[in-house]
Amino acid sequence: MKKLLLSVFILICLGLIGLYVFIPGSIKISKLIFLKSNLAVTNRFLMDENNWSKWLSRDSGNSVQVNPVNRNLSFKNYDYHIGNAIMNTVQVSISNNQKSTASLMRLIPIKEDTVAVEWKVEINSSLNPINRIKSYGEAKQLEKDMGDILKNLQHFLEKKGNAYGLNITQQQVVDTILISTKYISKTFPSTEEIYSLINNLHTYILKEGAEETNPPMLNITNESNTYRTMVAIPINKIISERNNYVFKRMVPGKILVAEVRGGDYTARQALKQLDLYINDNHLSSPAIPFESLITNRPLEQDTTKWITKIYYPIY
Repeated sequence: MKKLLLSVFILICLGLIGLYVFIPGSIKISKLIFLKSNLAVTNRFLMDENNWSKWLSRDSGNSVQVNPVNRNLSFKNYDYHIGNAIMNTVQVSISNNQKSTASLMRLIPIKEDTVAVEWKVEINSSLNPINRIKSYGEAKQLEKDMGDILKNLQHFLEKKGNAYGLNITQQQVVDTILISTKYISKTFPSTEEIYSLINNLHTYILKEGAEETNPPMLNITNESNTYRTMVAIPINKIISERNNYVFKRMVPGKILVAEVRGGDYTARQALKQLDLYINDNHLSSPAIPFESLITNRPLEQDTTKWITKIYYPIY
């Protein structure tokens, strides 16, 4: 009987020793992923908690609750508080059942179009063997959730169009011969005012014996509380300039193109996203951007059906 009790005691001691060896006092979790994305884009979507909800739920079916006041997000089994972001590093506090653990996310630029995201956290386990096992289970669950979060970020940013809400392509300039006219106003131009300019161009092109090669182009610039509205139409040959009709020639270089559906606001937001794209990718523009009015807007009253192509020359 004594031998049996001694054997049981030895087994318990060995089990406890194994437990304390297998589960250290400090459980370290480290996750690392590589993204086909540039540093500026990844930084914008990771450092700002308002952008987390755009990519965190992705296709997982998990609801994401965001509290912009205290910068908290709830996802799966844990709450995440986005802290200070300095030099491509952000502090993330992870909590569950009133326990909070500090973690650190770091962005590491690998190449111009590749970024590594490293996420590290350290969990202190209890001396109590039961609580120690419980801490280990919680750590494994947290490790899985952290992996899911990073995978969602990866899938979101690597899917074309997600980073800017647009499918942006790079093409070569085709229409190099244009005839243009402009209009200055104190208020944002109406559809009627824009198409009055376009119709005048239609008449002038016909009178000069030229042919239109693509839909009208539009650029609206706000300058010192006035709006400068310029419209142009691509044509097949050089024609004379007269009065307010000015001949223009575009350089046959590179141009960014994106197509949107919606009214004026949608088109202006798309232009802002293209500005972001140009800054993120360290590009420059030799000329003003413009909208190509695919839909004849006066004939379609429903602005949600308007199709506009945004063009932005680059080099």
